[in-house]
Amino acid sequence: MILKQIGYNDEYPMTVETWKYSDPVPEWLSDRAKINAIDSNTGNPLIDITETNTGGYEVKDSTGRDILFRTKNRNDLVCFCSKTNRIFVLTSIQAHLIYGF
Repeated sequence: MILKQIGYNDEYPMTVETWKYSDPVPEWLSDRAKINAIDSNTGNPLIDITETNTGGYEVKDSTGRDILFRTKNRNDLVCFCSKTNRIFVLTSIQAHLIYGF
């Protein structure tokens, strides 16, 4: 899903692509995350996700050594800005305030 800012906050990109925990993994994420397997039914990549004790999860980078990003809970949005090639996480409240999601 692509989100566009509803106002203007120069700390965040005007538009971002997003991914949520239960969604199919987009190419911009599978290119940078560690892939554990390919789903035999859909052909979608399955990325290396580790649950945290806070209710969130971590995704390892393609090397499998470092954390690509960490969320606080499963409802957080993982965002990607194609202009800067940056991946970052927003809580649902942040996403609502900045992007109207």
